[in-house]
Amino acid sequence: MNDTELDRALAASDPYPDGVPLDPRLEAAQRQLLEEIVHGPAARRPPLQRTVVLLAGVAAVVVLLVVVSTVVGRRASAPAPAPAASTTPSATTSTTTSTTSSTTSSATPSASSTAVATYSADNLALAASGPRLVLDAPGWSVTHLAMDDRTGEMGFGSGTRTLEVDWYPASSYAGYRDDRARVSAVRPLRMLGVEGRMVTYERGDYAVMLPPARGIFVEIRSQGLPGLAGYRALVAQLRQVDARTWLASLPSTVVVPDATTTTDLLAGIPLPPGFDRDVLSATGPQDSYQYGVKITGAVACGWLRSWTDGDAAARQRAVQALSTSHDWAILKQMSASGDFPAVVWQYADDLAAGRAPTGFEGALGCAH
Repeated sequence: MNDTELDRALAASDPYPDGVPLDPRLEAAQRQLLEEIVHGPAARRPPLQRTVVLLAGVAAVVVLLVVVSTVVGRRASAPAPAPAASTTPSATTSTTTSTTSSTTSSATPSASSTAVATYSADNLALAASGPRLVLDAPGWSVTHLAMDDRTGEMGFGSGTRTLEVDWYPASSYAGYRDDRARVSAVRPLRMLGVEGRMVTYERGDYAVMLPPARGIFVEIRSQGLPGLAGYRALVAQLRQVDARTWLASLPSTVVVPDATTTTDLLAGIPLPPGFDRDVLSATGPQDSYQYGVKITGAVACGWLRSWTDGDAAARQRAVQALSTSHDWAILKQMSASGDFPAVVWQYADDLAAGRAPTGFEGALGCAH
C-alpha cells in the first residue's frame, strides 16, 4: 500500500472526519494525545479521565494516533524536552515589558526596575479567567504555559522536581472528581484558602483538586518531591494575584501576545486568504513553543483548507506557499524542541508531490 492509498484508507475509517465534532468525552484525550506526540511532553500529565466511550469514539482516537504517527515518524532520540528559551521563538519582540526576572516565578517586580508593563484588554481578560497563581519558592521557575479561555496548564520546576497547575471548565469537575477517587483514598487538604481533595499516585506524586470557582476548577500536582511534607511546604508558597501582577510575573520565555509580536513572528511567511492575525493576538499568554504552534499551525491550516476547498489556481497557490515552510525561521527554531515543524513540512511535501492532505485538522490543531 502506497502513501496515497494509506491516507485514503485512514480517512475512510475515521468516524469523526474533518469538520465533524468529536464526542465531548474524547476532547481531553485528543488534546493530551496530540501534545504528547507532536509537542513533546514538558512534564508528565495527570492520567486521562477514565470514561466508558463508544467504539466509534475509541476508533477516532486510534485513527488520530495513526495519522499523526505516520506524519511525524519515530525519532531515534527520546521525546523532546520542554521548549528552551534559546531554541524557540523569542518573546522579547512583544511591546509588553515584564518587570521581573526570567529565572524566577516571583510576582514582585524588582525594586530597581523602572519599566512599566502594559497589557491589552484581551490579555488581561484571559489572565483573569485563569487561577493566576505564582510560586514564591526559591529555586523554582516557570517551565511552560499554555492557556485558552477557562482551560490551561502552567508548570513550575526546580531540577527534577515539578509542580503542575492545570485548570478546566467547572462543568468537567464531577467527572474528574470521580476519576481521581479511583487513584487512591481521598484526603482533605486546605490550600489557597479552600479545602481541596488530595490523592496520592506514589510517594512524591500528589494531586489536589480545588472546588470550582469563577467557572473553572484547578488541579495542582507534584512530582519528585521528598514526601507529603515537602508537597505541603511547596504549595503553601503558592499565592493568587490579580491579572496584571500575574502577567508581570511571567518569564521572558513566555509570549504575551499582541499585534506587534504576531506581526514580527509572521514576517516572511505567506498568509492564506482571509487570515485573521488579530485572533492570534488574543490567544492569551503561551510559552514560546506553544505560541509558535498556534501561529504556524493557523497558517498551515489556512493553506491546506484553501487547497481542499479551492480550484486549480487556489491549489497551486497553496502548494507554492507551503513549499516555503522549510525556510520559515520560526519553524527552524522550534524544530530543536519538538516535532510540530516536521508535521507542517510533511504536509507541505505531500502537496508538492500531488498527495491530497488528510487528517490535518486534528494533526495541526486547526480551529473549526
